[in-house]
Amino acid sequence: MKYPLTFLLMLLCGLSISAQERYFHELKGFEDSTGTTQLFYRLYKSSSFTCTSENGSWDLDIDSNHIHHLNLTTKNDSIKFFDSSDYFCVSYPSYRSNRVNDFTFIDNDPGKWIISSTFVLTDPDSGIETFKTTQNDKYISTGFFGTNHLIISSDSLFFGSELGSKYTFKVPLDSDKWSDTQMFGLQSAYPDQGLSDSLYFENYLLAIHPQNSKLYYALNDSSDLLISDNYSEDFVFTNSLIDINADAKLYFGADSATLYLFQDQKLSYSNNLGKNGTWSKIDLSFIPDIIESYFMDIDSKNPNLIFIADSNSVYQSSDFGSNFEKLLDFDSQITGLYKKPGSDILYVLTRTDLYEVENGQPTSIKQVPVSNEETPEIPNTVSLKQNYPNPFNPTTTIEFELDKSTFTKLTVFDVLGRKVQELVNEVRPAGTNTIEFNATNLASGVYLYRLEADGVVQIKRLTLIK
Repeated sequence: MKYPLTFLLMLLCGLSISAQERYFHELKGFEDSTGTTQLFYRLYKSSSFTCTSENGSWDLDIDSNHIHHLNLTTKNDSIKFFDSSDYFCVSYPSYRSNRVNDFTFIDNDPGKWIISSTFVLTDPDSGIETFKTTQNDKYISTGFFGTNHLIISSDSLFFGSELGSKYTFKVPLDSDKWSDTQMFGLQSAYPDQGLSDSLYFENYLLAIHPQNSKLYYALNDSSDLLISDNYSEDFVFTNSLIDINADAKLYFGADSATLYLFQDQKLSYSNNLGKNGTWSKIDLSFIPDIIESYFMDIDSKNPNLIFIADSNSVYQSSDFGSNFEKLLDFDSQITGLYKKPGSDILYVLTRTDLYEVENGQPTSIKQVPVSNEETPEIPNTVSLKQNYPNPFNPTTTIEFELDKSTFTKLTVFDVLGRKVQELVNEVRPAGTNTIEFNATNLASGVYLYRLEADGVVQIKRLTLIK
């Protein structure tokens, strides 16, 4: 369910698939515990084909919107999460897709992730919402809530739903209830049953203050921005502030009191945690009204520094938004921003390039692949490669090759044969697959990693040195 069936489609339909469109979008980033910048972006690609069988002919589209992970120290760039749709036809076209709605990371560790996905089979109007975390390598299956927002605290996962009304659900990260068989129910417009150790609240959680883990910001059905100093079952809020919507984004400054609210191409600023009476609007009239897409980021170690982008230009303010100056123009449409905290570096994503901007000078560090780059040669056999670097501390990359799309397991064991971590347990596409192994919580020593795919088992050693 996580990959385009390109090869199968060509066999069944007897036609080549032509690429139509491809572009970068949705840039995210953070600094890990070593100070390394970890960037995540989507690469959208679409193709069209004609499905022909004895029952008729159909013009159909398939697409992929995979999330890529770029480690700026190792320069390793690989697919982190698969997001794709495809049709396959025998007598009639059938549809399936896996959409990654949102993803987040525990402790700013790229090896500790949580994703929200919607799985659809045959009927594009129905689906099953699931969550998966590396905390215990299990799924929660939630029904179909339209979830689009994940937030984590030190011990809980919060996810928001806008189906029928706005709600937030809370599930412990270490819950034993995480499994393929557990199901949330949806009765009429109100979620009134679910896991026994979960909670739900009739407000949509927007953010948790990064420096005050008991301060929560949410949205109610009256479009009020709400603040609570204790996210409890009663969910009592202390302030009703300004009208907002579920697309609003909150940015928290380094001084713990600064707060920005960005929505609908409008920017507001609070100098006291967003409390009532502390908000002021920031003038963005210098951006043309015809612009439809805006992006924003701040330097989380320099709260007065703001970056705003319209379709083709980036603007910078060094005084909390009182004044802006144009920093750069780009030929291609801007689709994302990430400011590296406490530095002169800004990352700008456009439809065609990922740029590193230092001291106002842009350098392209990644380009959208051309058509002949997206169809790699398919290997003839299953093969497990030696990890690199090796020895390593604390992350290393493992590659394996598959001669066809197949169910695959990649598992790490200690020298006594005890399972340490399961890295892959799903269908993987043909070609070269790249996996990042994070051994932060393991002791120094020799470990084994085993690949199982299509009846083939291969084992290699890796060495962790701390």
